[in-house]
Amino acid sequence: MDTDSKFKILECKFGDKRFKIEEDLPEVGWYLYVYDLNDKCVADHLQDDLETIIDFAFEEYQIPKTNWIESEIRSFVQEETYKLLAQRVLSHFDSKKLIDWAIMLMGKGFDSESLIILAGLDSDTTEEREQYFWQTINELGLDVNRTDFELIDNYAIYVAESVVHKKMEPKDGLAIMQDIVRSTDYSKKYIQFFEIDEDLDYLKYDNHTIFNTGLTLKNADSFIAREFELLLEAEKYKIDDKTRGLAYCNSCDKIEKPRLKNKRNWIGKVKYQIWVCGVCESQDILHFSSQKGKEIIMTRINAT
Repeated sequence: MDTDSKFKILECKFGDKRFKIEEDLPEVGWYLYVYDLNDKCVADHLQDDLETIIDFAFEEYQIPKTNWIESEIRSFVQEETYKLLAQRVLSHFDSKKLIDWAIMLMGKGFDSESLIILAGLDSDTTEEREQYFWQTINELGLDVNRTDFELIDNYAIYVAESVVHKKMEPKDGLAIMQDIVRSTDYSKKYIQFFEIDEDLDYLKYDNHTIFNTGLTLKNADSFIAREFELLLEAEKYKIDDKTRGLAYCNSCDKIEKPRLKNKRNWIGKVKYQIWVCGVCESQDILHFSSQKGKEIIMTRINAT
């Protein structure tokens, strides 16, 4: 069936099955599709109009008529639920957000006994809010089958898009990313936001940076916003940890994994170690963790 936007689609989950109603051409009618836990279509039905197909779903599968929600609204609410679940994984979660979530759902047309109770738990304990939150999830059939890392990755993309599209201040986004960095055990995917935050502290108290050449207190907002843009580009190109460990060499124009080289003093003793190009041993390298390094390496990857 053509699922062009002119055709209405409604969805709900009831019991152990997912249901979808799809509008077709007027001379065809409305389809009801039934899916099992593996998302396999196990039955389909056809009726003349929306009211009749909803009545049929109630009679055949006992689906309350108020359970049906337009697909776009349900998708929006599902994404908002993923964001909320991600925030629960991070530190300093305020359980009053569960109430805000419940009120938002009711405003979108969702209805269940636990949802109504949750929306009114302003003065109650976190434990009670959590109880009705999970009951609401079950009653409405919302998906929670994601790992903590999947939820955090999804939330990081949301934060990046919010900053890039100017819906969130860069420094507010940076503050959220500190929680994400810690919750992912300082993942290479997000470590640059920790380094920017560290450098901003160095700039405030010692007027220098450790990690990010070019970052100043004056250009901090634009610098942070650019880092979020690069995060989205890295997601687009599906950059893996192996690539994040590479560096571009200005001397030999190669992209390779850098290596440590011993730096000796005048009597030949090792004084310290430095990172050099893995090919020509030049110190003039730009690691992927730097903004310029990311730009060059991802441009090369995209070109191939």
